[in-house]
Amino acid sequence: MAWRDSVKPLPPAQVTASYKGSAVTVQWNQPAKAADGDTAKYYVVYRFATGDSADVGNSKYIRKISPSDTLRYVDAAVAYGKQYTYIVTSLDKLSNESDPTARVTITATGVGEPLAAAHYNFMLDQNYPNPFNPSTTIRYTLASGSHVKLQVLSVLGRVVATLADGEQSAGMHSTVWNADVSSGMYFYRMEAVSTSDPGKRFVDVKRMVLMR
Repeated sequence: MAWRDSVKPLPPAQVTASYKGSAVTVQWNQPAKAADGDTAKYYVVYRFATGDSADVGNSKYIRKISPSDTLRYVDAAVAYGKQYTYIVTSLDKLSNESDPTARVTITATGVGEPLAAAHYNFMLDQNYPNPFNPSTTIRYTLASGSHVKLQVLSVLGRVVATLADGEQSAGMHSTVWNADVSSGMYFYRMEAVSTSDPGKRFVDVKRMVLMR
């Protein structure tokens, strides 16, 4: 993944990682305001296991977190005795991404315990890249197993593509839209209905631009 050349927010400060209870906790401090006065709206945590490429684009794990939450991420999907490296970036309201923080590496060693269940929230991320040509990636997170419908809409509300329509497990997911339509602004809308609790429904819509 290439870091953007436009105005970028500053990266988080003082990233640390600790291992306890079969999970790695990554923590950081809020960054200062960027030169244009903008502040971080989200943080992205990248994880590399031993043997992974050092390039962020080859990261096996990506997680976006709202800064209104605790400035940490608990990674329960780790294997005892294995080494992991983490970096964190910040995103502003236009999804400009900061430079990466310094890498923090930790080995998951300690008293072996059953892995804690990962906790997820429903979330629809901004597509990347944006603007794009001809393809873009859309990432989203499900708090529980859900029936997911993810569609691309024109500015007139016409459905131009259905990227997902079926049951999916809790956790992080991504899909790629290979656009075969004309340049312009489009919207993508996700509706997720929990399969265990149909009363739990999440809907979000975001805008993207195809520029040929």
